[in-house]
Amino acid sequence: MLDIPIIIGFMLGLCQLIHECAIKRNKKNVQTARSIAQPPSSSPKITPPPPPPQTSVPAKPDPSAMPQDNEESPPSPIKLDRDENSCGGFSYEGICDWFERVMKCWFEREIVCFKNEPDYVSKKKWFLISDKNPTLNRYEKPKCYDYSRVVLKNRKNDYINASWMVYSNAMNILTQGPLSNTIPDFWAMICQEKVEYIVMLCSFIEKSVEQCAQYYPLEEGGVEKYEEFEVRCVKNEKDPVKGVTWTVLEVTDSDGKTKRTVNHIHVSWWPDKTAPEDAKLTIELYRWLSKQSSKFPKVYHCDSGVGRSACFLAVDLFLRTPQSWYSNNYYDSNTNERIDLFVRDFRNGAIDSRLLQLFLLLCILEFCYQEKGGSKEESFEWLSSYDGFVKDYQKYRQKLIEDPNVKIEVPKK
Repeated sequence: MLDIPIIIGFMLGLCQLIHECAIKRNKKNVQTARSIAQPPSSSPKITPPPPPPQTSVPAKPDPSAMPQDNEESPPSPIKLDRDENSCGGFSYEGICDWFERVMKCWFEREIVCFKNEPDYVSKKKWFLISDKNPTLNRYEKPKCYDYSRVVLKNRKNDYINASWMVYSNAMNILTQGPLSNTIPDFWAMICQEKVEYIVMLCSFIEKSVEQCAQYYPLEEGGVEKYEEFEVRCVKNEKDPVKGVTWTVLEVTDSDGKTKRTVNHIHVSWWPDKTAPEDAKLTIELYRWLSKQSSKFPKVYHCDSGVGRSACFLAVDLFLRTPQSWYSNNYYDSNTNERIDLFVRDFRNGAIDSRLLQLFLLLCILEFCYQEKGGSKEESFEWLSSYDGFVKDYQKYRQKLIEDPNVKIEVPKK
């Protein structure tokens, strides 16, 4: 006769063994997948990630790569290698093949993929700190991932709705437009990270809705006090790009002694919930900012820090590491290695509309067109179709402005 207790004991032991094996297998899968960020007790170390290999998509965000101690300076932005056989880092053969694929499926890939993942987030990230500070967020969404948020020091509350964007030896910060009650926190972040450039891609008020509180004096000689921080408008420089205002500010730190020079760049031609008609001014601004070298992070913001400013940084990301994207079938709708998803791994909800998706693509193509647009090289015959490409974009841009949910048919090429 079978001993029931022995059988039960054996079965329990077998179940425990199966459970332990499953746990080991799950840990192995997690290690090979996108890294899971735990809520940090402090911001990560300022160890910049190595440049991504030219044949692979940039590495996924690594919490250990996020800046923590501003005593150690971030690296200067890298420059794309250029020679007679390149187009801003793009090889002739690579970009021609890439453009041909884009022309065949750009609307389909962009619109279908965005429709399938409109609310993509890195689901294994945490929002614990952001959830605890609703009054410091301009909108209910986006929330800051705990692992990539900028952590304020020497403040009663270390939270600010701002996220690190780290890629290809470049360190930037994406943040929301300051609220009236977060202006001191904003300037605390600027001083803490020794920021020299702020790029504002919104206006203070748009269509009677506040996009951003006025956080600096506009007139030369004007001075504003934000708790312990004093901001003075030194001078208004000549506009570097049409519709872009360059203001030099002097910020006195909380110690009352340390003074910092901060360049404020205000972009006025990119309204909320839309995108420009063409990419010429955007690329001109990108080129100008690329020449403004700084060993410290640059801060980019619009109203939310996920629309216009995130789209602009996505352009920067692609143009710094072009081969990493076009050589990995970026426009294959089956791939997960897409620029918008990569940016969202740092900033929840980044590039938050179909129109911004299309404009991101247009900016990349405009850059290529400007680089070799006047060339008679046979390998760039595809450039002759660029004008038609822009007209397609403008047509669908207008439809998306009128109705963001409009059904768009894929054009026949």
